[in-house]
Amino acid sequence: MNSRLRRLLSPMLRSYCTYLFVLTLVLLSAFVEPAYGQLDVWIDPGHGGPKPGALGANGSALPNEKELNIGVAGYLETDLTALGYFVYRTQNSDTTNFSLEQRRKIANGELGNDFGIQLPCQLFISIHMNEWEDEAVFGTETYYATAKYDGKSKYAYREDSTAAEEIHADLMTHANVAFLFCSKDRGIKKKSFAVLRQTRPVALLFEVCFISNGCQFNNIVSSGDQALIADGIATGISGYLTPLPFAQAPPSPIRSGPVVVKASSPSTRTTVASLQEGFEGATFPPTGWTTQTVGLGLPYTWHRTTDPGHVGTGSGAAFVGGESPSGVDEWLVSPGDSLGATDDAIKFSWSGSQVWSSALDASLSIREVGTTAWTLLWSILNDEPPADPFIYREHVVDLTTWIGMNVEFGFRVVGTDGADFALDDIVVGDFDPTTAPPNDVCASATALGTAFIIQDVTCYAANDLNPYTPLASSCVGNELSGPDVFYEFVVAFGDSLHAELTAEWGPGLYVVDDCGNPVCILGGYAEDGRGSPTVNHRFVNVGTYYLVVDGDENSCGPYQLDGEIISTVTGVTEVGAVPPLSLTVRPNPTSGPTALFGTYPPSRGDAPIVEIYDVAGRRLLRVAGPAGNAEFSYVWDNRDQNGTPVASGLYFVRLQVGHETVVKKLVILR
Repeated sequence: MNSRLRRLLSPMLRSYCTYLFVLTLVLLSAFVEPAYGQLDVWIDPGHGGPKPGALGANGSALPNEKELNIGVAGYLETDLTALGYFVYRTQNSDTTNFSLEQRRKIANGELGNDFGIQLPCQLFISIHMNEWEDEAVFGTETYYATAKYDGKSKYAYREDSTAAEEIHADLMTHANVAFLFCSKDRGIKKKSFAVLRQTRPVALLFEVCFISNGCQFNNIVSSGDQALIADGIATGISGYLTPLPFAQAPPSPIRSGPVVVKASSPSTRTTVASLQEGFEGATFPPTGWTTQTVGLGLPYTWHRTTDPGHVGTGSGAAFVGGESPSGVDEWLVSPGDSLGATDDAIKFSWSGSQVWSSALDASLSIREVGTTAWTLLWSILNDEPPADPFIYREHVVDLTTWIGMNVEFGFRVVGTDGADFALDDIVVGDFDPTTAPPNDVCASATALGTAFIIQDVTCYAANDLNPYTPLASSCVGNELSGPDVFYEFVVAFGDSLHAELTAEWGPGLYVVDDCGNPVCILGGYAEDGRGSPTVNHRFVNVGTYYLVVDGDENSCGPYQLDGEIISTVTGVTEVGAVPPLSLTVRPNPTSGPTALFGTYPPSRGDAPIVEIYDVAGRRLLRVAGPAGNAEFSYVWDNRDQNGTPVASGLYFVRLQVGHETVVKKLVILR
C-alpha cells in the first residue's frame, strides 16, 4: 500500500475502530450486571399460563389480559433499556405463570425469573388490565400499598406514594392519546395487593385500562397504543428514578446494637388495686402513669393518638412515631399494681412492624415497686413472628411468679429510624398466656359445631399445610405458606358446609379430606386483599374433613370465621334406598367456583354426564363421572373446555344419566 493511500484510509480506519470499540462497550454493558448485583426495575406482566386474567370486550376471543400485559411490558423493557436503566421482566412469555408469592420474591431478589435471573431492584412495576360488569366503565388507575410489609409507618409510604404521583401523571398524558375519546383518570389509590405490600423496593401496580370496555379494548389491542402506554410509564420513571451507577457499592443495611433494658429511679407513686387502661381520656399520660424520654419530641415520644389507623378500640391509643432521625428511648410506666391471686397475666394490644424491630424494638418489662431493676417480659424482636404490619394483635404475658407483689409495668420503644408503634387496651387479670394455638397442626384440629362464630389469630401457629405442597394441586388458587389453623367436622351424605372468613391480611380458606395424605376439596383466597373467602360445599362422601384458615408467607393476624354445617333430614342415606335423579348447583348466583352435585339410580349402570351451555346453546364443558355410583360431584372453576373463564351471565347445567336428564340454571356474577 503506498503512502498516499495509507494517508487517505487512516482517518477512516480510526473512525471504524472507534465505532467498534464503542459498540463493544454497549454490547458488553447489555450483558454485564452492576458490580453489586441490583436491578433498577423489575417489570411484572400480570397473570400468565393457565390464568388469562380479564377477558376483553369480545368475550372469550383473544387477546386476553395476560397477552396484553406482556405486550406493554415488552415495550416498557425496551424503553427503559434505551434510557440507560438495568431492567428485566419477571416472566418473558405468557405461558409462564408465577404465583403472587413468587413475584414478590423475585422483586426482593429471593427468587429467579423464568430466565433464572435473581437480583433485587430499586423499583417494581406490575402491569395489569381491568374489567367490570358494567361495560361502560373505563379509565386508568395507579396503585401503591395501603400498608407495606417492610414499611415503617402505616400511612407514610413517602417513596411509594411519590413514585405513584410522578409516574401516574406521565402515564395519563400518554393514555389520553392512546385511548382517544375513552380516556379517564381514575386516580392514584391505596390497596393491599400482595405484590405491593410484601415487596421491599418501591412497588406500583398499573391498571392500564378496562378491557371489558369496547373502546379501551379496541385501542389497547393495537401495538402502537401498547407502546404509547409503555412510553408514558417510562417517561414517569425517568423523572422519578436515577439509574444505579455501575460500580457503586450497595448501601449498608441499618443495624442497631443490642437493646438493653435500663434501670431507672424507684417509684413513689400511689398503688392501685388493679390495672386497666385504654387511653380513652384526653389527658396523657393517664393518671398515675409517667413517661421518660430522651427529648426528641413529637411524634417520636409517647403521646396519645386518635388517628383511627393507629387506634385498636375506642377513640385513643398510646403511640410512638417511627422513622426517627436519631435514637429514641421512650418509656411509658404504669402506676403500681398489687397483683392478687387472679392477676396472673397482663393482656395488651399492639400495632407495629416486626420486620423493623432490629432498628426500633418495642418491649414490656416489670419491676417491683421500690426497686430499680427491670425484668423483660416481652418484645417484638424476641416474641413476635414476621407478619403483616400495623394490624393490631393481642398478646398475653404470664405473671404468676409476681403474684402477691406490688409491681410496675414499663412499655419501652428504643432504636433509630424504625417503625411506628401503637399500644391499646392494657388490662391485668386472669387470662391464658399467648402460645401456639392448640389447633395449629391438622392432627389436633378443633371440632366445629353445627353453627359457629370463631374469633382468633393465626400468627403464633405453625405452617403445617401448604395447599401447593404437599398437595399435588391446589383448590385455592395461590400458594399459602403462612401459619395455619385447623377445624375438624364430620358429615353424612348430603350434608353441606357454608363458611366465610373475614380478615385484613389477605387470608385463604380451604377444605381437605385428610391430615396424612390430604386432597384439597375446594377453597377460596382473598387475592390481593379483595373480599372474604368463602366455601360452600355439599358432601356426597361420608367422613371427617378439615377446614383450614391460612395465608401467604408471613401473612397472619386476627380473623373471624362464621358458618354452619347443614344436615339432611335423616342425616344418612338409608340402606337400599335409591336416590332420584337430581342436580344441585351451589352457590347460585356465584362469583367463584361452583359445586355441582347429582344423585341418580346406580342400577342403570350408565355413566353420569354433566354439560354446561350458554344461552346461545353452545356447549362450554362436558364432564363424565364413573358408572355404577349413586352420586356425582364436580367443582366447576367457571372456565370452558379450553381453560378460558366464562363471562358474567346466565348458563344452563344439564345432568344426563342414560335417557334421563335434569337441567338447572346458573348465574355467574363477576
